[in-house]
Amino acid sequence: MQLPDKTNILDLLPARINEVSLVDKSSQWVKDIGVHHPHAEAIEEWYVQCAYHGLISLGQCVEVDPKRRGGVPVLRATRITVAEALGEIAESGSIQDVADNFDIELENLKCLLNSLSLLLNHPYPK
Repeated sequence: MQLPDKTNILDLLPARINEVSLVDKSSQWVKDIGVHHPHAEAIEEWYVQCAYHGLISLGQCVEVDPKRRGGVPVLRATRITVAEALGEIAESGSIQDVADNFDIELENLKCLLNSLSLLLNHPYPK
């Protein structure tokens, strides 16, 4: 598969979230929780909304450009990969330290962490 010069995650999403069916009523998760919870579909829709907004937010702070770092996702307007940024945050324990040490905007790092938290906020099968 050939990637365009610059891939924008937002191009992969519908213009409005209402244009897509959010809940797969046949999904195993809805079936499993539906037995125990009367609002399983609404819960599943909430998780999908979180993921959607996480992708939107991620598109504001991360770029994928095959000409920069071989197409590995980087923080917007930098050459610092997402993995490097997360590793530095884990090692230093402070996003302010990472922002200062690598000359990254603090808001960009906060956006990255918020986006990932939204994307990962979902129960996964065991």
